Amino acid sequence: MTTALAAPPRAALALAPTAGVVPPQPPATATSAQPDRGYAVTVYLNTAEHHYSNGYRPGDPVAHVTRPDGTPLTLTFTVLSVDDAADAAWVVGNRQGRDDTGQDWPSDVRSVSVGDVLAVTAPRGDAVTYLAVASADFTPVGPPATIVPIEGTDATSRPAKNAELTAVLFINPGDRA
Repeated sequence: MTTALAAPPRAALALAPTAGVVPPQPPATATSAQPDRGYAVTVYLNTAEHHYSNGYRPGDPVAHVTRPDGTPLTLTFTVLSVDDAADAAWVVGNRQGRDDTGQDWPSDVRSVSVGDVLAVTAPRGDAVTYLAVASADFTPVGPPATIVPIEGTDATSRPAKNAELTAVLFINPGDRA
């Protein structure tokens, strides 16, 4: 049985030159693109309970996608526009390919979905455009305000770091020494 993958969000979205564009102030975890390396895309997965049904809302907690070893994952694409970079990141984030440097999506991280946020850094690093994934396109948004570690969220199977482990010991009352 073959399952068809829905087309990446986008197409009808025509951004005004300044819509959703923020002066160069990428989050501390984002890596700016290099002029010879194309657009850099940082993906933030929405961890709010409502994001699948209501999309991204300013203030929603989002988790920066990292590799299994905890290092930041920044996807790179040599494309012509912010929209093309966002489309390409959506494809990689849904396990349908790799970026231009050969990186693929971490197997222990959920796919990119409605309510997630993409930070697309222009090739010269002179602007970062933030786009929320909507049901059929991308919506310009401001930078996420609440960034949480990905570990321990529903965005990954990775356990929370520094979590206290609690052991429960069940004793059969008849086994007392």
